[in-house]
Amino acid sequence: MNDRIAIGAMKAILEGGLQVPSNVSIVGFDNLDVTAWTHPTVTTIDQQVELLMATAASVLMQQIRDPETEKHQAQLIRPVLKNRMSTGPVPLSGKTAVA
Repeated sequence: MNDRIAIGAMKAILEGGLQVPSNVSIVGFDNLDVTAWTHPTVTTIDQQVELLMATAASVLMQQIRDPETEKHQAQLIRPVLKNRMSTGPVPLSGKTAVA
């Protein structure tokens, strides 16, 4: 789920009387700035959008400068897990919830 949905889910979980991360762990996907300001802070995945855009622009500019250039190989840009306070160990009871 993206970070906005994760924040909304966390709010609903807390209002429902459960604890994050004691009862439910939440992970978002976007690394929006607001995830560092929530309580608890939201664990998220940083897609490294700036690096993705810079790499794509560089490849495109090279192709514009030299259309005869061989096709570029795919470049892997790894996402980065920002481990914050909304995730924790699985409860000992073995019961899990999916949000």
